Amino acid sequence: MGHNDVADILSDLEALANERRPDDALLGSLLPQYYSELPDDDADDRRRDDLYAAGAAHLQLGRRRQPGEILVQMLSPELERDGWHSPHSVLLFITEDMPFLVDTVRLVLDRHDLGIHLLVHPTLSIERDADGVLTGIDAHTPSTAGTSVIEAWTQIELDRCDPAIHAAVERDVVAAIAEVHLVVDDFVDMQALLLAVAGDDALLSWLATEHLVMLAS
Repeated sequence: MGHNDVADILSDLEALANERRPDDALLGSLLPQYYSELPDDDADDRRRDDLYAAGAAHLQLGRRRQPGEILVQMLSPELERDGWHSPHSVLLFITEDMPFLVDTVRLVLDRHDLGIHLLVHPTLSIERDADGVLTGIDAHTPSTAGTSVIEAWTQIELDRCDPAIHAAVERDVVAAIAEVHLVVDDFVDMQALLLAVAGDDALLSWLATEHLVMLAS
C-alpha cells in the first residue's frame, strides 16, 4: 500500500478518536503522531479498530508519569472483557527516549520466545504538569504549565501468550530498561575518564570517541 493509504489511516484514526471521545483532545492529537511511521503493510482498514484501541490503551498507560519512571503493560485483549480483540498480545512501554532501548527489549522478548509482529516506536514531545499528568503532545503546541520531554512510546505486537506470563514479561522489561538508563546516564562520565587516561594513545582515543559502549562507572 502507498503513502496515501497510510495518511488516510492516520486521518481515520484521528476522526475515530474525535467521534468516540470528543472530550479527550489528547487522544486525537496522539494517534496521528503515534502511528506516523506505521509500515505500509500494516495500514489496512481491517486493522483500524485494533490500532485505535492499542493507541487508546497506550494513552491510558501514559496519562501520569514521573521523570525517570518506566511504565510497562502487557495486554492480551479479549472482546468481551476489554472491548477489543487482537490475535496477538501487545506490549506497551513508556520511558525517556535513549539509545539501545528497542534492541534491549527485543532480547527480553527473545528470552521469553515471543515473536514480534509489529513494532511502533514513536518519540514524542510530551508536556506534563508538576504532578506528571499529561497535558500536551508535540512541541508545536506546548503547555505553559509543564516541561517538554522527549519520551519513547513503544508498542510491540507479539505472539499471543498466556496472561499468566504477563507479570514476568513486564518485570523483565522494566529491569532491562532500568539497566539501559544506567548505561546511558554513565556514558559521558565513562567517556571522559577514558579520554583522561588515553593521553597520546591513539587506540584508546579511538575507542573513546563513539567506538566503544561503556557499561558502568
